[in-house]
Amino acid sequence: MPQPNGQPTPDEVKAALSNPNATALATPPPVTRYTTPPSTPTPSAGVYSGANGAPNLPGTPGYVPPTTTTPTTDANGAPTLGTVDENAIRTKVADQMQSQIDAINAQYADLINTENTNGEERSGETRATSARSGTLGSDFGDAAATKTQQFNASQVKALQDEQAAKVAAVQQGIEDRASAAIEAAKTDALNKYNVDKTSYAASQAAAKADLQTLATSGTPLSSLSPDQKAALLKQAGYNDTAMGEIVYNAMLPKASQIDYKSENLGNGQVLFYGIDPTTGQLKTQKVSMDVPASWKVTVAPDGTLIQYDDQGNARIAPGTSRGEFGKPDPTSSTDAHTAAFNTYDQIFTEGSKADNLLANGQDGYANPATYNKLRADAISKGYSANDFDSQFKSYVNPADPQDYEGVGGKK
Repeated sequence: MPQPNGQPTPDEVKAALSNPNATALATPPPVTRYTTPPSTPTPSAGVYSGANGAPNLPGTPGYVPPTTTTPTTDANGAPTLGTVDENAIRTKVADQMQSQIDAINAQYADLINTENTNGEERSGETRATSARSGTLGSDFGDAAATKTQQFNASQVKALQDEQAAKVAAVQQGIEDRASAAIEAAKTDALNKYNVDKTSYAASQAAAKADLQTLATSGTPLSSLSPDQKAALLKQAGYNDTAMGEIVYNAMLPKASQIDYKSENLGNGQVLFYGIDPTTGQLKTQKVSMDVPASWKVTVAPDGTLIQYDDQGNARIAPGTSRGEFGKPDPTSSTDAHTAAFNTYDQIFTEGSKADNLLANGQDGYANPATYNKLRADAISKGYSANDFDSQFKSYVNPADPQDYEGVGGKK
C-alpha cells in the first residue's frame, strides 16, 4: 500500500528492484536521444514534398541535406550538447548544387565556342574586304583587322563575365543554404539537449527518492544485488559506488549508520572506515576525490561531503552538492544561500554551456571570467562578497591573482 505522502514503501522499492530489468522504482531509462511520438509525416530537411506530393531527391534544385548532430553523455550518463559537423553540411550542400554549376559551365562552353567560330568568320570577312579594296597589309588594313579582333575578344569576354556571375550566384546560394542548414542543426542539437537534460534530471530525482525511501526504512544497500545497487546508485548520479554508499549511510537512521572516520591518502583518494553496527565488522570505502593533500574530509548529517583544512577553509567536495538527497527550504535564507553557492561550485566544477562559462582547469583553478561573473551574480542577489571570496578563494590562481575580483586584488 502506498504511503500517505504518495511515496512507495520500502518493500515496494525492493520488489521493483528485484526485477532484473529494473534499475529504479518508477524511473524511466535515461534518455540518450530525443524521439518524437509517431505522427503524420511532414516535410523535413533532406526530403520534402513537391507539387505532386513526391519527395525531392538529392541532385534536385532546392534539396537540403539532413542535418544530424551527435548527442553525447558525460561519465555519469548526463546529456551534453551534441556537436554539429559544419564542414560536412557545407560539403553536402555544395555537392547537391554542383550540378547547377556544371550545367552553367557546359552552356557557356557551347556559347563561347559558337562565338569563337563567329569571330573567325568576321576576321575572314575583314581580310577579304581589305584584299578587295587593296588595303590588305597596309596600316589601314591592319587597323581594320585589329578592330575586328578586339570586337571578337570583347564578345567572348562578355560571355565569360556572364558565366562567372551566374556561377557566383549559385555559390552564394550554396553558402546561404549551408548557413541555414547549420543553424537548423544547432537549434536541433540544443533542443535535444534541453529535452534530454530535463528527462535525465527527472530520472535522477526519482532514483534519489527511491534511495531515500530505502535509507529512511533502515534498509542496507547490501540487501540489493550488486547489479541492482550499482544501477540505482548510477541513476542517482554516482558512478563511484563507494561514494554513493558513503552518502547513503548518512541518510540511514542513526542506529544503523556506520560512524565513518576518514583519512586523506594524499593521492586523490580518501579512505573512509568505521564499524558496521549491524555486523560488528570493520567497513572500509576508498573514494576517489579532488581534494588537496593536506585537507580533511567529513560527511555532514544530510550526506554533504565537506572538505576543510586547519586554517578554517572549507568547501563542498567538487563534483558533489549539498545533501545529495536534501532539498533546501526556499523560505530559509540560510538554505537559499547554501543552494546558490552550491550551484556556483557546480559551475566551477562542470562549467555552464548555457551561460558560456568554463569549468576549472586541470590545475584546479577557476577561469577568471567565470569567477568574476559568478561573484557579480552572487552580489546582485544580495549575498556577501566576503562570503563568496572566502568559500571560493581556493579557486584563485596564485600566479595571476590580479585577474580575479575581490580576493584576487581587483575591485
